Amino acid sequence: MIASTGKLTTLAHAHKYWWQASYDDGQGRVFLDDRGYDTSVDGYVLGVVVPIKVNGQIIGLLKSNVNIMGSLTGFVQDFAKHNIRQLKIVRTGGLIVSAANVVPLTTEVIPSLRPLLASKQETTARLVNVGETYLMAVAPVSTTMGTRSIGFGGKKESVDHLKGNQGEGWHIVVSISEDKLLSETEDTTQLILIVGVIFTIASSLIALFLGKLISNPIVRLALTAKRIGEGDLASKAVVVSNDEIGDLASCLNAMSQNLNETMTSRELLLKEIKQREKTERALKKLSITDELTGIYNRRAFDEQLVTNLARTTRYQESLSLLIIDIDLFKQVNDHYGHSVGDLVLKELVVEMKNHTRESDILARWGGEEFVILLPQTATPAAMQLAERLREGIAEHLFPSVEHLTVSIGHAEAKPNDSSDSLLNRADNALYQAKENGRNQVFSI
Repeated sequence: MIASTGKLTTLAHAHKYWWQASYDDGQGRVFLDDRGYDTSVDGYVLGVVVPIKVNGQIIGLLKSNVNIMGSLTGFVQDFAKHNIRQLKIVRTGGLIVSAANVVPLTTEVIPSLRPLLASKQETTARLVNVGETYLMAVAPVSTTMGTRSIGFGGKKESVDHLKGNQGEGWHIVVSISEDKLLSETEDTTQLILIVGVIFTIASSLIALFLGKLISNPIVRLALTAKRIGEGDLASKAVVVSNDEIGDLASCLNAMSQNLNETMTSRELLLKEIKQREKTERALKKLSITDELTGIYNRRAFDEQLVTNLARTTRYQESLSLLIIDIDLFKQVNDHYGHSVGDLVLKELVVEMKNHTRESDILARWGGEEFVILLPQTATPAAMQLAERLREGIAEHLFPSVEHLTVSIGHAEAKPNDSSDSLLNRADNALYQAKENGRNQVFSI
């Protein structure tokens, strides 16, 4: 919510029909909210909702409730003083919005008039009501019919509002009793034709006047808000009155100034946030990977081992662990240097990845020792994988040193095994493989 004239309008209203209608799935348009008669202000309230955009994206809504009962009542009463005709403002469904001596939204037009309203076209008709014949002219108020840029509607969502709009437009209905008309003229036929034409023209002019009277200031504010939303923060609304429209224009100007002052700091903040997120991702990666080989480090493997042991216990699945140690690796470092030793370790990781599955978890345990966690894998399958791995490494040509071998210790998780107990058994198996002459797999 960017701004509001009502203290009850907050982000908690995002589910409301007027909020959703103005948001319009991110497209955004001005929405005139015909909510009906508001008893809290003793007047007819027309809500105005304007979407505010930045770079084509809606960042909030501007909401104002305008009491228009005085304007409507005065217009209808002035019309009645100087004419034998009656003027009513009615909704498409027939409920009277404003008419002389009628409480708003308490009375409906005669049933035979409703089809004319439903057509939403300018028209005239001769209708009979309670034995009396009336000549009527009907014209829709174009602003209330809804356009691509302005929506119109409403609902009854508050006890303070009587008979909210249900998607209906407004119409001007001008009527005159045929008997009264005949009593005012001698040339009945000619006068009926003239009055019909006059009524049609008058209703069109009234509809045009009423539409401009109500909507033009609002539309000008909406266009200003649209320009601000598109990034033209230098746009200003013209304050021409001291009523709700004037207050709304002042609020819009204040909002534009605040946005202009904060936009620069906002851009810097977004840039800083992106840089921090990038740094955090890099730090997280460094905290769980081995710097030399790029695979999991010991800390990350410990977390994976705890998680998989818990899963094994919960779902009664198999879990195997391999510890791999390069045979006589100290001789490689002593004879060829640590740079060659580092190349050998990197090459070994590539070879181990070629002989393991995507679901297997490979980590550097320390120095020339590596561990492989085999989820959902029992001893027979784990021993086959370990043998293929040992043979593949023995046959592989490594930089400078050409051939080297590894010893592998295996252990399968048992009920109530902890991380330490499983690692100890696999480590004991590795020790036994070394004692038996190296270049072999031993299981405990």
